Amino acid sequence: GTPMAHARFPDGSLPGLEPTASCLPILEAIGRRLPRVAIVNAALSSPGVESVRMMHIAADSRSEGAFVTDDPAVATTAVPAITLDALCADVCTPADRVFLKLDLEGQELNALHGAERLLPSVEVILCEVHFFDTFHSGVPVFGQVAEFLWDHGFEVYDVAALMPRSRDGRLYLGDVVFVRRESPLLEDGRWQCPATRSAPPHPPHPSRPP
Repeated sequence: GTPMAHARFPDGSLPGLEPTASCLPILEAIGRRLPRVAIVNAALSSPGVESVRMMHIAADSRSEGAFVTDDPAVATTAVPAITLDALCADVCTPADRVFLKLDLEGQELNALHGAERLLPSVEVILCEVHFFDTFHSGVPVFGQVAEFLWDHGFEVYDVAALMPRSRDGRLYLGDVVFVRRESPLLEDGRWQCPATRSAPPHPPHPSRPP
């Protein structure tokens, strides 16, 4: 994803975090090849957290499913933690129109708590969310993430992906796009384009037959 983003925005800075040490050589090679790409060996977390325990992060693991856990029954590895504010709040402004992508295996809300200074400079967020608390482990769900971002000036703009639970189809995981209310992306609240005459004047009402 980083090379694709760099190709589209060659003048933008692209900081990326990777807590898994075994994945670093590949990512650092990308960083050396592409200007303005910086790879940091750390996990995003909330303020006041210096390190976290992560599962599936052994030195020989290249799994993308590494996640933070407090479960004493599973093998974990300590990795350094950093907040989004410490990483880039001091170098970002609203004029930068920051795009923030979060895919943190349930730690997205913790990362957002560590971005209080950065969020005013962010225009668009692509955030992975859970729609129910898997294993009742305390993972924040979509409503909690959406409420936090609403309180910080963001609205749901789109759903980029949805994933059901395979055994019964219950909605489990998704990637949701949030946009800051002041963004030009939210200016047009009309249902149809003025030049389009064939579209209905209002969206169809769910209680009315077509």
